[in-house]
Amino acid sequence: MKNDDIRHLLEHSEAEIQSIGKSINEGEVNKISVKNTLENLRSVLDYLAKDILIKLKSNPKNRTLPEKIYFPYGQKENHFKNSISRNLPPLNAR
Repeated sequence: MKNDDIRHLLEHSEAEIQSIGKSINEGEVNKISVKNTLENLRSVLDYLAKDILIKLKSNPKNRTLPEKIYFPYGQKENHFKNSISRNLPPLNAR
């Protein structure tokens, strides 16, 4: 489990969000900071997906799941459910 990595990314992201908020109040938006913060938060979700995969693979019937996994996402609900089916088939999509 990557608890330390997740915690560090969340702490860093929180500080960046506060900095972004201050710059917005001053009438500026640093698009690079916004993009990097969103990417870091996405990494947290990917770390969690990997932890879920490790837990699922502890069940012998799930040993054929892929080694690489990414947090499922989609613009619409059906896209999200399809992403779950592709990435984490044993996970209940309801």
